[in-house]
Amino acid sequence: MTAPDWRIVDQAGEVRLDPNGVTVMSGPDWTGRYERVTFGAGFHMNLGCVETRSPTEHHVVGESDAPPSISVWIPIAGQAALSTTDRPDFGFTPWRAALLVTKDRAAVFRFPGPQAFRFFSVAVSTELFVSLLDEKVPQALRPLVESHGRRTVIRERPVTAPTRALVSELGAPGEGGALERLHREAVALRLLTEVLGAEMEGFDPSTLTLAEAETVRDAHEALVRDLRDPPSAAELAKAARMGLRRFLNAFEALHGASPDRALRLARLSEARRLLEAGELPMKEIAWRVGYAHASNFVAAFSAEFGVPPRRFQRRRLAAE
Repeated sequence: MTAPDWRIVDQAGEVRLDPNGVTVMSGPDWTGRYERVTFGAGFHMNLGCVETRSPTEHHVVGESDAPPSISVWIPIAGQAALSTTDRPDFGFTPWRAALLVTKDRAAVFRFPGPQAFRFFSVAVSTELFVSLLDEKVPQALRPLVESHGRRTVIRERPVTAPTRALVSELGAPGEGGALERLHREAVALRLLTEVLGAEMEGFDPSTLTLAEAETVRDAHEALVRDLRDPPSAAELAKAARMGLRRFLNAFEALHGASPDRALRLARLSEARRLLEAGELPMKEIAWRVGYAHASNFVAAFSAEFGVPPRRFQRRRLAAE
């Protein structure tokens, strides 16, 4: 099975989207920037912005031998309507999530007039979707699972203010490195958990087997082994041979933090140790613990320890 080969078609021609990277697009009356990041088999996110100067219509077509994915869309700003061969215009509403499967991986997006349409979406395979529901698909969500791309199914869900804030802070498509990728995966998982929350049962740590607990402890070691290039949560769950949702719940129960948070703490703890040693310049320390930009490192360190790294280092050296 292969990931979908997506194409955007307008009156000027077509653009093929990078399946795991950034695509810069343009047409007679529009420009766009689109990013797709794959976190693991059957799990990826899309972040995009389309700026239009007049009413614009985009035909979107996906080609793949893999079963259709189930997507969760959040419009961040602007307006758009989605049409498929079996469903009339569905209007996207800013900050209202839409769970959807489109018929035949084909749809038309219509943008009304000059605007900047920004969106964030997460797509998961049907298998992963069912796994997130602990193999218990409620009646309200069964049409999404049973569609198999033969018909369009859309279900709307509200999005809470904390999740809106996280999505808003994702930045522009293509910004950041490995650390930003882990953060975006964490936001994608937060979104999935929230929109499925009403249909998901609570997690009971006492149901973890000894083998599961051991693999989750091993997962933490694997996560922090290489601070510059850590595995994704989806990859860790696969290595642990656990469903993604069960793995995430177990990880937080045993380690007191999500994988994203645990990695951030490990990076900043190592940075603090290097600062105390006083042997490396600031940029080198930031690079060693996985920050592509020293400014991002300074902001993260300050937020965690309440003081910028240089001031922290000066205080430590003065105290000796």
